[in-house]
Amino acid sequence: PLSLRNKIKEKSWHIPISDIALEANEIGRGEYGIVYKGTWRAQQVAVKKIVSESMDENLMDSFGHEIELMQSLRPHQNVVQLLGVCSEPL
Repeated sequence: PLSLRNKIKEKSWHIPISDIALEANEIGRGEYGIVYKGTWRAQQVAVKKIVSESMDENLMDSFGHEIELMQSLRPHQNVVQLLGVCSEPL
């Protein structure tokens, strides 16, 4: 079976890491990731970097489901819109 990383690369919403400019300062942190301010296609974006040491198979499945859910949501003022996913390490 395909890994989550390979599945992501097949999707139209995959973003190559070379297209994202990250700022050095983090703007948030959670149990599984760090959020940075960045720029993609001339717009400011939030970039969530997953801490790989905490990623086991169950967490990867949960992350895949989170991506699918975020892709299915319609834009709303109280929901951050998912523009894409990058599976390459930062």
